Order: sequence, then C-alpha cells, then structure tokens
Amino acid sequence: RSDTSEGSWVLLDASASMSARASAGVAEGSASWAAALERAGELAEAGAQILVFGETPQIVAFDSLDTLLPVASASRLAPALARAAEAGARDVTVLSDLRLDDPVEAELSMGRSPFGVQIERHGGPVRNAGVARFELPSRVQSGQPLSVGIALFSEGTDPVDTIRVEVWEEERLVVSVGVLPAEPGLLATATIRLPAPRDIGWRRYRLLVSLPGDQFAPDDAKSAFTEVVPSEGGLVLL
Repeated sequence: RSDTSEGSWVLLDASASMSARASAGVAEGSASWAAALERAGELAEAGAQILVFGETPQIVAFDSLDTLLPVASASRLAPALARAAEAGARDVTVLSDLRLDDPVEAELSMGRSPFGVQIERHGGPVRNAGVARFELPSRVQSGQPLSVGIALFSEGTDPVDTIRVEVWEEERLVVSVGVLPAEPGLLATATIRLPAPRDIGWRRYRLLVSLPGDQFAPDDAKSAFTEVVPSEGGLVLL
C-alpha cells in the first residue's frame, strides 16, 4: 500500500440495502457489494483511508476489508462526511447505492464540506419502498388520540403506484392508509392520526409499508414506543 494519496478518504456504505437484488438478476445485489469492496480496495491501495458508514461511521483497516458485510440497518452519510472533515480529508469518494436515510442532511453536508466529494453509485435501481422516519410523542394521556409523523422513501415505482401503510398498536391494527410515493432521493411525508391507546403504560407501535413487487424487505418496518399515562385529574376541595 502506498501513501501517495494522503488526505484521500473512501466512504463505503455498508448498509443492508447494498445487498438488494435489482430486477436484472438474483445475483446482482451481492455483485454490487463485491464491486464496491473491490473499488474500495483499489483506492486504499493508492493510500486512501477507509471509513465505513451505516448507522455510525467507523474507520477500518485495509486488511479488514474482506471481513466486512453490508448489515447496517441504516445508511447515514452526513456523519461520515463530518468525520472525514474532522480528520482533515482533502478529497472523498463515496461508494454507495445512494439509498440514504439522510439525503437532505447529506446534500447540505456536501455543500459545506471543505473537500471535493465524488459519488460512485454501486447497484442499480430496485423496486422498493421503505420507512425513513416514524415519530411518536414520548408520552400521551390515556383516552387521547395520537398524531404521528412518517416519512417514506421509494424507487422504481410507477405513476399508478400507492404505498400501503399500516400502523399497529401492539398486535392491533389501528390504521391502514395509502400514501403516494415520492421521486427517488426525496421523502414522502405524512401525519397520521391514531385512535386513543387501548391501555396505559409503555405501548409499542409498528409502522409497516408494502408495495407490490417490493424487492427489498428489511426496510419495510420500523417500531416506536410511547408511554401512556392516566388522564390528568384531581380533587377540588371547598
């Protein structure tokens, strides 16, 4: 390994979506990850530092590349760009399928970065919809309905497609609605009103999305918790 590219960094996306199978064939997903690894190795041989990102960025040694697997449950590029900037990077190459959980933050970070960023996409488009964000209030009063915010991403969809969205309170289906998909790289956002929780205490809610022909299932669900407390009340003493 040479040191001719001091200041060069490789940001390698190790999220699970890097193994997604495209329509062209069953093996394309694994081939895409293998191609990204090979490219990372080439750049590392030329002296680049390797930073793997998913949920959190992590520096990896060149001789550990072969042990990496795309298993991260999220793909957040902005923290990886920040880490490279803090380390004094002068140029950055991003190897990713660009199915990012933080596309807006990543774009802003690239615009503010003190270095040049080159994007190399690995993996073709797949027909897919997934959950980017599912937000519940941390605490609600019993007997009160909930308003929850959701954000969905999608690619490979048709103009006539609708993403089916279900919200479950524990094992009870409480809402089923349709949401129109957004353009690739953008998020479809919505606020959904849920009925009052059935019981007090900590309650688990699950958001499930479905799209006919979806080719990547791991991003179809996300869970969140809220604490249901008794309604406020008191005694009035006269």
